[in-house]
Amino acid sequence: MPIIGIVLAACVMFCLAFIFFSYQAGFFKVTVKGPEEKKIKEPDAEKIKEIMAVLEKEKTLWDDRNKESANSEAQNSSVMSQVEVEKKWVESSKDEFLKMIEEINKNSTNRGEAEEKNVLLLAKMYSAMKPADAVKIFEKMNDDTAVSILAKMKPQVSSRILGKMKPSKGTLISEMLRMK
Repeated sequence: MPIIGIVLAACVMFCLAFIFFSYQAGFFKVTVKGPEEKKIKEPDAEKIKEIMAVLEKEKTLWDDRNKESANSEAQNSSVMSQVEVEKKWVESSKDEFLKMIEEINKNSTNRGEAEEKNVLLLAKMYSAMKPADAVKIFEKMNDDTAVSILAKMKPQVSSRILGKMKPSKGTLISEMLRMK
């Protein structure tokens, strides 16, 4: 955009110079040949001044547009540099988030393995207990935890424990075992 403005300003300046030097050289004098050579009067100086004033206004307008264009380019450059900074921040944040997700997944896997070992250990412990004693603990336990432990027990042991539970709790846990 600024190149176009520069070229147009150069054209305007060239035209102004051309008119000025043409006038100085006398190219605006018109002669008519006839029976007697008559000189037709020179163009009116006022008319030339008007044309020069119009050309000066056009030049000023082009200069203003060039300044606006330069300001606009400076603002665009500033915005683009800000966008680049934010883009770099997003990329670094993305890398950090991916590392965090990887760490969480790793911890979750480790936690899942540890939890599985603990559930198996509890299943063995409750299997060794008398069903009536185990039921007292299972009825106070979270339903999901009770289902996880009962699912790891042998069917003969878990059925004796379920048989000793209150019917509402036993039914609920049985339904949850069915879904598991």
